[in-house]
Amino acid sequence: MLMLCFVWLVSLQLTKQRIVLEAENKLNSLQLMQSPFIWDFKHFHQDIVESFQPYWQTELSGVIQAKQATHPQLSLNFSGQSFYTQLHDKLIIHSPKELYGEVKIQAKANLDDADFYYSTTYKLSGHSVELNLKQSWKVIKSSGEVLDSVNWGEELAKVSSLVLIFENPNRSIEIESIELPYSQHNLKPRVAQVNCLGQVADTFNNEIANFELTDTCLLPSNYMWLKHLIARKYSESILSIKGAQPWQKASVHYVNKSYTSN
Repeated sequence: MLMLCFVWLVSLQLTKQRIVLEAENKLNSLQLMQSPFIWDFKHFHQDIVESFQPYWQTELSGVIQAKQATHPQLSLNFSGQSFYTQLHDKLIIHSPKELYGEVKIQAKANLDDADFYYSTTYKLSGHSVELNLKQSWKVIKSSGEVLDSVNWGEELAKVSSLVLIFENPNRSIEIESIELPYSQHNLKPRVAQVNCLGQVADTFNNEIANFELTDTCLLPSNYMWLKHLIARKYSESILSIKGAQPWQKASVHYVNKSYTSN
């Protein structure tokens, strides 16, 4: 019995540590205007979705590499999160070598949607390439029907999935990191309260919120459910604990980073 209580207390403390560290790191990213959507392949090789793994080699130090004469695709894993298009208007690809070829982007507003959005084709040139997302996107239904274009930041207001489709048959391509920076300055999340059932009193529309937990609902299963619910309903939101102080210094928040063992 004592052992079960000990395990339960340790589980609560680890969950609390995870909430506080993740919240502080996201708030720190906002203060520094450093986007929380950063894919650093030096540390996160496993983020390549399994179906795209055959395109890429990860043996190189700090980069992923696609073989020559292939048409590689790369899915950016958001860990169930989504982002507001009004807050992000470009995607930046960093490479240790000169980038060649072309790339286009496939997007989905929600992971379970049947509709896909496609950007125009971008030319790759240089070591850091900025892809301007603020454009008209083609809408393609699951049936193959092509609909009228929609505008980034307007009709296409939220994105939960991005896939990069490369065309570089004559050269290999190396990617060191990808980032989705903020397009606005002085972003300050609005503070609101949320209970263990995910109930929020305020109304939010295309803005970042810092949801403070006021109840003691720190069981890992309950927290993960609550985090998923908040991430699905309120893009780019932060889930924190009211009055809790961070145990460690805040650092850059990377997509898919685990805070349970920090």
